[in-house]
Amino acid sequence: MLISAWVLGLVAVVGAVTALVARRFLGGGASRKRTCARCGAAPQHGYSRQAESRHQDVEPLCAACLLQQLERDYAEYRGRAVVLQPVSDVPCYVFRNREYLQWVSPDAQHLDQDVGSLLEQIGRCSDCGEAAQCMWIESRGLDGKTFEVVLKRGLAKTLLAWGNPPPVSLCGKCAVKRIAEGLRGFSYTEVCSPRGTDEGVVIPMGY
Repeated sequence: MLISAWVLGLVAVVGAVTALVARRFLGGGASRKRTCARCGAAPQHGYSRQAESRHQDVEPLCAACLLQQLERDYAEYRGRAVVLQPVSDVPCYVFRNREYLQWVSPDAQHLDQDVGSLLEQIGRCSDCGEAAQCMWIESRGLDGKTFEVVLKRGLAKTLLAWGNPPPVSLCGKCAVKRIAEGLRGFSYTEVCSPRGTDEGVVIPMGY
Protein backbone atom coordinates (compact mmCIF):
# COMPACT_ATOMS: atom_id res chain seq x y z
CA MET A 1 0.00 0.00 0.00
CA LEU A 2 2.82 2.43 0.89
CA ILE A 3 4.64 1.60 -2.34
CA SER A 4 1.47 2.22 -4.35
CA ALA A 5 0.90 5.61 -2.67
CA TRP A 6 4.53 6.56 -3.31
CA VAL A 7 4.28 5.64 -7.00
CA LEU A 8 1.07 7.64 -7.48
CA GLY A 9 2.51 10.60 -5.60
CA LEU A 10 5.60 10.55 -7.78
CA VAL A 11 3.42 10.45 -10.89
CA ALA A 12 1.58 13.58 -9.72
CA VAL A 13 4.75 15.52 -8.85
CA VAL A 14 6.46 14.67 -12.11
CA GLY A 15 3.29 15.66 -13.94
CA ALA A 16 3.54 19.20 -12.58
CA VAL A 17 7.16 19.44 -13.71
CA THR A 18 6.20 18.08 -17.12
CA ALA A 19 3.59 20.82 -17.53
CA LEU A 20 6.33 23.43 -17.10
CA VAL A 21 8.55 21.64 -19.59
CA ALA A 22 5.62 21.59 -22.02
CA ARG A 23 5.46 25.36 -22.20
CA ARG A 24 9.19 25.60 -22.80
CA PHE A 25 9.24 22.74 -25.31
CA LEU A 26 6.48 24.10 -27.54
CA GLY A 27 7.07 27.82 -27.27
CA GLY A 28 10.33 28.29 -25.41
CA GLY A 29 13.63 30.06 -25.84
CA ALA A 30 15.57 30.99 -28.94
CA SER A 31 17.46 27.70 -29.01
CA ARG A 32 14.22 25.67 -29.26
CA LYS A 33 12.83 24.53 -32.57
CA ARG A 34 9.63 26.55 -32.99
CA THR A 35 8.36 24.98 -36.19
CA CYS A 36 6.56 21.74 -36.99
CA ALA A 37 9.15 19.12 -37.88
CA ARG A 38 7.20 18.13 -40.99
CA CYS A 39 5.66 21.25 -42.52
CA GLY A 40 7.29 24.26 -40.84
CA ALA A 41 4.09 25.60 -39.25
CA ALA A 42 3.86 26.56 -35.59
CA PRO A 43 4.05 23.43 -33.40
CA GLN A 44 1.18 22.63 -31.09
CA HIS A 45 2.00 19.17 -29.73
CA GLY A 46 4.91 16.83 -29.15
CA TYR A 47 4.65 13.39 -30.78
CA SER A 48 6.56 10.25 -29.82
CA ARG A 49 6.42 6.54 -30.48
CA GLN A 50 6.06 5.63 -26.80
CA ALA A 51 5.25 7.32 -23.51
CA GLU A 52 8.07 8.95 -21.55
CA SER A 53 10.37 9.20 -24.55
CA ARG A 54 13.59 11.16 -24.32
CA HIS A 55 13.24 14.84 -25.18
CA GLN A 56 15.18 14.42 -28.42
CA ASP A 57 12.75 11.68 -29.50
CA VAL A 58 9.67 13.88 -29.11
CA GLU A 59 8.82 15.46 -32.45
CA PRO A 60 7.17 18.93 -32.47
CA LEU A 61 4.13 18.84 -34.75
CA CYS A 62 1.36 21.21 -35.74
CA ALA A 63 -2.22 20.03 -35.24
CA ALA A 64 -2.68 19.00 -38.88
CA CYS A 65 0.50 16.90 -39.03
CA LEU A 66 -0.29 15.27 -35.69
CA LEU A 67 -3.74 14.32 -36.96
CA GLN A 68 -2.24 12.75 -40.09
CA GLN A 69 0.16 10.74 -37.94
CA LEU A 70 -2.61 9.56 -35.60
CA GLU A 71 -4.67 8.45 -38.60
CA ARG A 72 -1.76 6.28 -39.75
CA ASP A 73 -1.10 4.93 -36.27
CA TYR A 74 -4.68 3.89 -35.59
CA ALA A 75 -5.09 2.43 -39.09
CA GLU A 76 -2.08 0.17 -38.42
CA TYR A 77 -3.07 -0.75 -34.86
CA ARG A 78 -4.19 -4.36 -34.42
CA GLY A 79 -4.86 -4.47 -30.69
CA ARG A 80 -7.71 -3.11 -28.56
CA ALA A 81 -7.70 0.03 -26.45
CA VAL A 82 -9.89 2.12 -24.20
CA VAL A 83 -9.54 5.72 -25.42
CA LEU A 84 -10.32 8.57 -23.04
CA GLN A 85 -11.34 11.94 -24.41
CA PRO A 86 -8.49 14.51 -24.32
CA VAL A 87 -8.61 17.17 -21.59
CA SER A 88 -6.63 20.40 -21.32
CA ASP A 89 -5.37 20.38 -17.73
CA VAL A 90 -2.69 17.67 -18.02
CA PRO A 91 0.51 17.72 -20.12
CA CYS A 92 0.40 14.35 -21.92
CA TYR A 93 -2.00 12.17 -23.91
CA VAL A 94 -0.46 8.74 -24.22
CA PHE A 95 -1.10 5.03 -24.59
CA ARG A 96 -0.38 2.91 -21.54
CA ASN A 97 -0.43 -0.87 -21.85
CA ARG A 98 -1.92 -3.15 -19.25
CA GLU A 99 1.48 -4.04 -17.83
CA TYR A 100 1.93 -0.37 -16.90
CA LEU A 101 -1.56 -0.22 -15.38
CA GLN A 102 -0.70 -3.16 -13.13
CA TRP A 103 2.60 -1.55 -12.13
CA VAL A 104 1.33 1.96 -11.36
CA SER A 105 -1.10 0.76 -8.70
CA PRO A 106 -0.04 -2.74 -7.57
CA ASP A 107 -2.31 -2.78 -4.52
CA ALA A 108 -5.41 -1.71 -6.43
CA GLN A 109 -5.85 -3.25 -9.86
CA HIS A 110 -9.14 -1.45 -10.51
CA LEU A 111 -8.00 0.44 -13.62
CA ASP A 112 -6.54 -2.62 -15.31
CA GLN A 113 -9.62 -4.67 -14.43
CA ASP A 114 -11.96 -1.98 -15.76
CA VAL A 115 -9.95 -1.67 -18.97
CA GLY A 116 -10.04 -5.45 -19.47
CA SER A 117 -13.79 -5.55 -18.93
CA LEU A 118 -14.42 -2.69 -21.36
CA LEU A 119 -12.24 -4.26 -24.05
CA GLU A 120 -14.41 -7.38 -23.95
CA GLN A 121 -17.48 -5.22 -24.64
CA ILE A 122 -16.17 -3.73 -27.91
CA GLY A 123 -18.60 -4.37 -30.76
CA ARG A 124 -19.27 -2.57 -34.04
CA CYS A 125 -18.26 1.06 -34.43
CA SER A 126 -21.11 3.24 -33.18
CA ASP A 127 -20.26 5.97 -35.71
CA CYS A 128 -19.78 4.05 -38.97
CA GLY A 129 -20.78 0.43 -38.29
CA GLU A 130 -17.39 -1.07 -39.17
CA ALA A 131 -15.46 -3.47 -36.93
CA ALA A 132 -14.27 -1.61 -33.82
CA GLN A 133 -11.11 -1.89 -31.76
CA CYS A 134 -11.51 1.06 -29.38
CA MET A 135 -13.86 1.87 -26.51
CA TRP A 136 -14.37 5.64 -26.23
CA ILE A 137 -15.04 7.29 -22.87
CA GLU A 138 -15.71 10.98 -22.32
CA SER A 139 -13.60 12.67 -19.65
CA ARG A 140 -15.72 15.17 -17.75
CA GLY A 141 -14.20 15.42 -14.27
CA LEU A 142 -10.69 14.38 -15.34
CA ASP A 143 -8.01 17.04 -14.81
CA GLY A 144 -4.59 17.60 -13.29
CA LYS A 145 -5.95 17.00 -9.81
CA THR A 146 -8.06 13.92 -10.49
CA PHE A 147 -6.06 11.80 -12.95
CA GLU A 148 -4.24 10.22 -10.01
CA VAL A 149 -7.63 9.20 -8.58
CA VAL A 150 -8.52 7.56 -11.89
CA LEU A 151 -5.24 5.63 -11.90
CA LYS A 152 -5.89 4.37 -8.38
CA ARG A 153 -9.65 3.78 -8.37
CA GLY A 154 -10.26 2.79 -11.98
CA LEU A 155 -12.89 3.95 -14.45
CA ALA A 156 -16.07 2.47 -12.97
CA LYS A 157 -15.75 4.49 -9.77
CA THR A 158 -14.57 7.70 -11.44
CA LEU A 159 -15.31 8.70 -15.04
CA LEU A 160 -18.17 6.24 -15.45
CA ALA A 161 -19.68 7.49 -12.17
CA TRP A 162 -19.13 11.21 -12.79
CA GLY A 163 -21.97 11.81 -15.24
CA ASN A 164 -20.20 10.93 -18.47
CA PRO A 165 -22.19 9.20 -21.25
CA PRO A 166 -21.88 5.41 -21.53
CA PRO A 167 -18.75 4.17 -23.37
CA VAL A 168 -19.11 3.56 -27.12
CA SER A 169 -17.23 1.26 -29.50
CA LEU A 170 -15.28 2.98 -32.28
CA CYS A 171 -13.06 1.90 -35.15
CA GLY A 172 -9.62 3.49 -35.30
CA LYS A 173 -10.65 6.04 -37.94
CA CYS A 174 -13.65 7.28 -35.97
CA ALA A 175 -11.64 7.31 -32.73
CA VAL A 176 -9.13 9.67 -34.33
CA LYS A 177 -11.95 11.97 -35.44
CA ARG A 178 -13.12 12.27 -31.85
CA ILE A 179 -9.58 12.73 -30.58
CA ALA A 180 -9.12 15.57 -33.09
CA GLU A 181 -12.24 17.30 -31.81
CA GLY A 182 -10.99 17.00 -28.25
CA LEU A 183 -7.51 18.36 -29.05
CA ARG A 184 -8.71 21.73 -30.32
CA GLY A 185 -7.43 24.75 -28.47
CA PHE A 186 -4.60 23.35 -26.32
CA SER A 187 -1.20 21.66 -26.47
CA TYR A 188 0.28 18.41 -25.20
CA THR A 189 3.96 17.90 -24.43
CA GLU A 190 3.72 14.29 -25.57
CA VAL A 191 1.17 12.37 -27.59
CA CYS A 192 1.62 8.73 -28.52
CA SER A 193 -0.62 6.05 -30.00
CA PRO A 194 -1.27 2.38 -29.29
CA ARG A 195 0.91 0.09 -31.41
CA GLY A 196 1.08 -3.47 -32.61
CA THR A 197 -1.27 -5.77 -30.72
CA ASP A 198 -0.83 -4.21 -27.27
CA GLU A 199 -3.95 -3.69 -25.17
CA GLY A 200 -4.39 -0.80 -22.77
CA VAL A 201 -5.71 2.73 -22.44
CA VAL A 202 -5.05 6.07 -24.12
CA ILE A 203 -5.22 8.51 -21.22
CA PRO A 204 -4.57 12.19 -20.46
CA MET A 205 -2.03 12.25 -17.62
CA GLY A 206 1.17 13.66 -16.21
CA TYR A 207 4.41 11.79 -15.47
